[in-house]
Amino acid sequence: MPLPTKPHDGSGDMRNGRELEIKLKTDAAGLKLVMASRLLACEALEAPRRTLRSIYFDTAAGDLKKKRMVLRVRKTGRGVPQMGLKWAPASGSFFSRGEAEVRIPVMRPDISLFDSPIAAEIERATKGRPLEPRFETLVKRRVRLMKLSRSEIEVAFDEGAVIAGDRRLPIREIELELGVVQKWPVLGNTDNRNPAARQGWF
Repeated sequence: MPLPTKPHDGSGDMRNGRELEIKLKTDAAGLKLVMASRLLACEALEAPRRTLRSIYFDTAAGDLKKKRMVLRVRKTGRGVPQMGLKWAPASGSFFSRGEAEVRIPVMRPDISLFDSPIAAEIERATKGRPLEPRFETLVKRRVRLMKLSRSEIEVAFDEGAVIAGDRRLPIREIELELGVVQKWPVLGNTDNRNPAARQGWF
């Protein structure tokens, strides 16, 4: 059974839907260059900097990864932890993916809190095998909101590290996410063949 693509009915704390996103890897100089761009400096509103801690879960056999599904728990600053699932839809835009998110009491996944079709799909993918932490990311995120034509685009600048056991690698990324939109003046003209544009999972 395919994962749902329609939004949740609004009950409880569950949020389902579809997001359009581009994520680009860069370095410290690249972050600085983009943040200093004239478009962002003149047209964008800056939100406060936030610290995001995310833990990504899968089975030891990597069952979710094989199904192109990503399960993580995340805490932003002192906020309430959230559990999120992202999946690649069977069809649709290269930049589009399904997403579901729900509040959780602790930084540990409880898939029963998802809507029943999503929880059932996770159980089917993992074949009941236990979920375990695979790696963690800790980043400082700066966000600017841009309004272009009838679109709102969130531009996030992430700088931090991905941690797996005693291994630690730096993360520097720029993420553009399309908000509520009637027309797609930016993403609609993006060349899907551009190797610098990819579907991001962090």
